[in-house]
Amino acid sequence: MLRYKPGSRLHTGVGFSLGEIMTETEQPERPVPKPSIGRMVHYALTEDEADEINARRTDAVRSELVKRRPGHMAHVGNTVIEEQIVSMTITAVHDGEYVGHYRVNGQCTLDGNDTLWVEGADLGNEAGRWNWPERI
Repeated sequence: MLRYKPGSRLHTGVGFSLGEIMTETEQPERPVPKPSIGRMVHYALTEDEADEINARRTDAVRSELVKRRPGHMAHVGNTVIEEQIVSMTITAVHDGEYVGHYRVNGQCTLDGNDTLWVEGADLGNEAGRWNWPERI
């Protein structure tokens, strides 16, 4: 995608000027917004979290809890894997180790009838971290 560099001039021949064109790699970095309660973000599952979710779901099927409906929640849903991205609603924001660093707690919505509670996640692209959804 091409954009115009602020502050530079390129004459268009129609009575006004536009900034010079710049490429994606030249785009200035946007400041990372402060997370706040209620915001939706992406969360990358860790291997342990994926194993725990899959075990709960497998146990529910094996015990036939899903069929009996005894009033207990049977965890059902599709299999998850490490680093799978799921949506998370931020429920608490904590100041981190330095200015502009925040840890968040949140409720992850899984592809099933259950959720995952996450505490103290840092911003990042690795498993166990949250990030802002890509702007479209």
